[in-house]
Amino acid sequence: MLLYLQLYDEQNRIVVDTILPETKIDPDFYTTDTVELGDLRKVSGFTSPKMMIYNFDSTVIDKLIPYLKERWGDRLYIAQSSPYLAEMLNKGVNKRSALERLTADLGIDRSEVFACGDSSNDAEMLAFAGCGCAVANGMDVTKAQ
Repeated sequence: MLLYLQLYDEQNRIVVDTILPETKIDPDFYTTDTVELGDLRKVSGFTSPKMMIYNFDSTVIDKLIPYLKERWGDRLYIAQSSPYLAEMLNKGVNKRSALERLTADLGIDRSEVFACGDSSNDAEMLAFAGCGCAVANGMDVTKAQ
């Protein structure tokens, strides 16, 4: 099983060992600088605010998510943001926490917020919003919100 790892650095650049077709599936690739670092296991002193794992066999990602949550769920926020993509961020960093902060900063009550999403990384945000809407082709966990 081949898993493709993509990171972001502190300058919001995409960081990979080698640019592959999997890199180009991410729409960010076309608007964000991409850096090739070679073997990521040999890179020291690198921190990443976001990591993503790709595999175009969605059953692989479906099996990977529970493993990642069991292994790292106490330290990372882990979500499946598409059938082929697992995302990992710092614990507590997700779309809900961003929306909570934004509404607090703007003085907007959550009852006045409309949010729309399609993937599991949208579910918490939809639950927070006064009106949450999942698209018809969204993931079941998201539509449940």
